[in-house]
Amino acid sequence: MKPVKSERLSLRLDEKTKQKIELAATICQSSINSFILKTAIAAADEIIQHHETITLNDLDRDKFFDVLLNPPTPNSALKEILGKHSQMIDSDV
Repeated sequence: MKPVKSERLSLRLDEKTKQKIELAATICQSSINSFILKTAIAAADEIIQHHETITLNDLDRDKFFDVLLNPPTPNSALKEILGKHSQMIDSDV
């Protein structure tokens, strides 16, 4: 069963931009609404994936996994911060 389409989205654009979109929709043999929706969803998916994905080169990947598998021993500054963090958490409870 298809989801009910109850939400609306509107936009204002100049004539030249509208003509360009109409031409692209015609070339794709699609309605203007369908064309805009498909391209907007594709762009949104790409932007979200780019934002949520971290790509490392081989050297950085190796360094990352090395630190995960062999974490350095905590220094005094880290221990101090963790202590302060624990105190803040404990005082909120």
